[in-house]
Amino acid sequence: MYHRLESPECPVDSAQERPWSVPLAEFDRQMARLRETGRLGVSMDQIHSELAAGRDVPAAWVGLTFDDGNASDYRHALPILTGYGFHATFFVCADRIQGEMPPAQLRELRAAGMHVGSHAVHHVFMTALSAVEEEADV
Repeated sequence: MYHRLESPECPVDSAQERPWSVPLAEFDRQMARLRETGRLGVSMDQIHSELAAGRDVPAAWVGLTFDDGNASDYRHALPILTGYGFHATFFVCADRIQGEMPPAQLRELRAAGMHVGSHAVHHVFMTALSAVEEEADV
């Protein structure tokens, strides 16, 4: 589960998001390690399809997800993932679609075989919301 890849082009300015960021070189190293050990990065959609068909998920599969819809998803994660032949699921907050993750980039993620899903409307910590606030945010 990834949130944001940090690089000079995609700095992490928010103290709240810093604990959830991974330096770009570290992410690349992690993906290389998965490949070296015979693992395959897959999307949650791929895992769900296997389970829905009544099949076990292959032991070599590693589900990769990205939360929020950050600019680094498209700029950095996509080329690294495709370079290793991996797929992932990108859970995007709706309010980031015109900002950090424009529709054209979402289409390119899909065209590259990535799975795109919803991560609520706003980037909030759902566990901190009341039931009424949760309803309003979805």
